[in-house]
Amino acid sequence: MTVRVYEALLALKFLRSRPEICNGRIGLIGHSGGSVAGNLLVRVSSQVRAYVSDLTAIHFNVGDPLEGDEYGQ
Repeated sequence: MTVRVYEALLALKFLRSRPEICNGRIGLIGHSGGSVAGNLLVRVSSQVRAYVSDLTAIHFNVGDPLEGDEYGQ
């Protein structure tokens, strides 16, 4: 996970160096393992202004599963 977050920080650094990128409007979308890395990234860096994640606690069997589905989502 550390490597993924480090790579994402490098990508952010690259994007911020590009003149055509508005630094104050960089967002991130995380899916599956990318959500785990993204959740960590937004906690260690203030460079991401918006973040969308599909990670929920129910994926890790924490809490009650969704109605009608014994394993959650």
